[in-house]
Amino acid sequence: MPTSSLFSLHNKLKTTKDFKEKIRIFAILAQANGHSIKSISSILRISKSTVYEYINEFKDKNKTTDKNHPGRGCKLSNHQENELIAYIKENSYKSVNQLCLYVKTKYDLNYTIPGLSCWLKRNNLQKKHGVKKRK
Repeated sequence: MPTSSLFSLHNKLKTTKDFKEKIRIFAILAQANGHSIKSISSILRISKSTVYEYINEFKDKNKTTDKNHPGRGCKLSNHQENELIAYIKENSYKSVNQLCLYVKTKYDLNYTIPGLSCWLKRNNLQKKHGVKKRK
């Protein structure tokens, strides 16, 4: 395995918060460092077939995450997204529901509260700009 790939995996291991992704990366790095599949499966407490799967998926697809379904794409165009981000930064909302109503009125797009909450989180807007999570 190229040194650049190992370096990239080490960095990803430090930054990811996803436990399952960390296990995948540990398995890939351990195999690259010469550990046997049997010892890796024993240490990580996963099956040998899972270790093989992780290693092969990394070799074939450069896959380190277990996210098979990335979810639906954004309903907003890039221009609308940028416009909405700027608007949210200038205005504070009491609830995500209120923001859903704004998006419906402004762009004629229906967002669910969980869907818009996820969009806010992806754009780092959830906590910084007064939008509160629904209880």
